[in-house]
Amino acid sequence: MALADNINWWRDLDRKPFQASELPAMNLKDENVERDYHASGQDGYLMTVSIQAIAATIEEIRTILADLEKAIDQDRTWGSLALHSELKINDAEVEHLGKKYFAVRVPLEVYYVTALGDPYTAG
Repeated sequence: MALADNINWWRDLDRKPFQASELPAMNLKDENVERDYHASGQDGYLMTVSIQAIAATIEEIRTILADLEKAIDQDRTWGSLALHSELKINDAEVEHLGKKYFAVRVPLEVYYVTALGDPYTAG
């Protein structure tokens, strides 16, 4: 199975863990949004997205990390929706789950602006 076949948003891995037949897989969560600043009619935000990848081998994890980095580097502004984004590969945590699978959690930080006092309208 290709990774693109099994990308999830906010999957509850405690209640519905990935099965071996679903690997490699990813689970994404927009865990934190902080108002960073406001000036000249805009509010600035920092959103942190937690990307968790699970795979059968450490080599698959390394490939996933490389693919994520390449993908983010294609357009760090997400088609001008963001000011900047950064994948924090240096903050990645790799763990060995039950001596069967490998998992990595990587934070993605996205900086964006909205209209002052209106978090749903682009700035």
